[in-house]
Amino acid sequence: MNELSIYTGRNSQIGQYLPDTLNYVHYDIKDETTWGFLQNCRNLFLIVPKIPHVLDHCKDFVYTAKQAGVKKIVKIGSMGSWRVIHNQIDAYIRDCGINCISFDISVLMNNIFTEQYIGTTLLNYRHDTPAPYLDPKVLALAIQQAMRREALLNFNIKATGLSQYSIEDVKRILESNGYPVTSIKTIHNNQLHKNTGVSADQRLMSDISDDYALGIYPKINTDITRMFGAVHRTLERFVAEDSQYFLNLQAGDRNL
Repeated sequence: MNELSIYTGRNSQIGQYLPDTLNYVHYDIKDETTWGFLQNCRNLFLIVPKIPHVLDHCKDFVYTAKQAGVKKIVKIGSMGSWRVIHNQIDAYIRDCGINCISFDISVLMNNIFTEQYIGTTLLNYRHDTPAPYLDPKVLALAIQQAMRREALLNFNIKATGLSQYSIEDVKRILESNGYPVTSIKTIHNNQLHKNTGVSADQRLMSDISDDYALGIYPKINTDITRMFGAVHRTLERFVAEDSQYFLNLQAGDRNL
């Protein structure tokens, strides 16, 4: 392999929206024997999985990338509780002298089908607060632009769509497109997003999840529109148009 720009996360929600012509690798963040591609990489799109001890694994991976000469890492971050982990990873990347561009998202629209819509039950883990769902097509295009633009250096962007959707909005839109909802079930964010545990990071992530009950939740941000010329689809259009993606669940979907 002799490629300067490499993408991970092909078998993931967002990976379905990236073109086949890009240079993809499959790797295991826990297994350094799978990291050899870093020797031929200068710009990397990184998917960070939600697994135990991921912060330590990512630091080892990023330090290896530094030694290999990687210059830029583009990644998907979080505006929710997992920002506790992502913020530390971002700082470590930058301290390694690698440019870090993190698209901090609320919820990809696909997550409705991989996390919230189970059978005919819709899971409500946000204490009835709304969410600015992000069109995955918009995110995929922005990622590709960020990988190509040499002028983009270090920044975090709050990447959201232009509309907030309540759990009742989601129910209405699903049902109007032929996806019946027989019940809305309240569930704690910790259970859904694997935030349970006793470490300092996990305790803080749990507290942030509880903030939704206080009315503290991600707001709409227009930066991705301003910086990348994004044209967002509504949740209605996504559900109507993208069943070939959101019904084709990928191996890594529940780890992102």
